[in-house]
Formats: sequence, structure tokens, C-alpha cells
Amino acid sequence: MKYVKGTKQNPYKGLRELRGSGVYYRGNNAVNEVQKRLDRELLPEEKRIIELEGFVDAYYLDDRDVLTRGVGQTNKYAEGENSLSGFSNAYQQHAKDLKALPGMGNYDSYSPALRQELMAAHYRGDLGQSPTFRKLLSSAETPKDYDIAAKEFLNNEDYLRRLKKGGDGVTDRFKAVVRALKNQPKYNTDTRMAQNLAQLINKPIQGNNKIID
Repeated sequence: MKYVKGTKQNPYKGLRELRGSGVYYRGNNAVNEVQKRLDRELLPEEKRIIELEGFVDAYYLDDRDVLTRGVGQTNKYAEGENSLSGFSNAYQQHAKDLKALPGMGNYDSYSPALRQELMAAHYRGDLGQSPTFRKLLSSAETPKDYDIAAKEFLNNEDYLRRLKKGGDGVTDRFKAVVRALKNQPKYNTDTRMAQNLAQLINKPIQGNNKIID
């Protein structure tokens, strides 16, 4: 029996077959397509994941020969009536797991850009494999601290292997995390300044009089 291309029994094999297939959406096109099909506003972290992972409206084998579907969904999250049936649950589980990881207690205080890149890294499986990086990040305060954490994040076997071959979309994802890490000190400074200003504005001088009304 011959199965239709893109089914579980006859998946696409990597990007070479997916390109020009009509079932593969990339970048903003993927974000727009998923948002339209789910009929809801996506979270910024979801949008970043979709932008990076792409959306495949079929089953395919990823570069590790893992059966995948939709927005990089595997195992039980690849099952269901359509290619996006398991996406929302997959995202929610990854978000829950990320925040439970040792060293990720400060996640909600990071800049939107860093949160998005960390979530995307965890969705791909890179964050859970980096306990030393997470420890360094959790205690980072100065630009030098974030630089050290960034270097540790790049101390990844998959990243280094791909980099030796000239780099690809995965190495670009690692570098995006590093850029967000290096921008975090400025975000911390700006946030503290805004908080101090808010406190100054709302601090009474005498009675109910404020410095600024």
C-alpha cells in the first residue's frame, strides 16, 4: 500500500523534500498561518518559536530523523486531528518545564527579548542540557557576568559541530540567545531607573502632596 506523502507512514525527509512541497511555512508566513489556524493571538514567545521552527502541515523527519509535525512537535504532541492539535499543549508544557529548571527562577524578570530566546532554546532542547549556563545566568549582575554566561551557552556540542561545518539556522539561534544575553544589563539598568522614577513621583513630601502631580 502506498501512503500519501506527509503522513506518519510516509513522512517528508528533511528540508530538501519540504521545500516547494506547499506544506512548509517559514518565518512570518509561519506565524501568520498558525495564528490564523488557531484563531487566537499568539504569545510573543510562541511567535518567536514559530518564526524559528517554521510550520509544517504534515509529518516529516527532522535532521535527527525524529518524526515531527506542525511547529516542531514530536511524540504525543505530534498526534491529533491536524498538524496544530498538540502545539498549544506542547508550548504550555515547555513553559512549565522551563520555569521549573534549576537556575530559571528569574525568568519572568528578564527582558522580553531574552525570555523569547530562552523559551525558543528550551523548545529545541538546548536549555535543559545547560545546567552550568543556567547557574551562571541566575547569578549574573554585571555585563561581564552575562558575557561569561553567553560563552558558556555556546559551549555546546551541537552548536560547535554545526559551526565547524559553516553554521546554519541552529547556530543562528544560539547566537540570537547570546545577543539577548548581552543586551540584558542595559534592560536591567533601564528597568531600575524607571522603578526609581516611579517611586520618586509617588513619594509624598508632606501630607498628600507629591513631588509631581
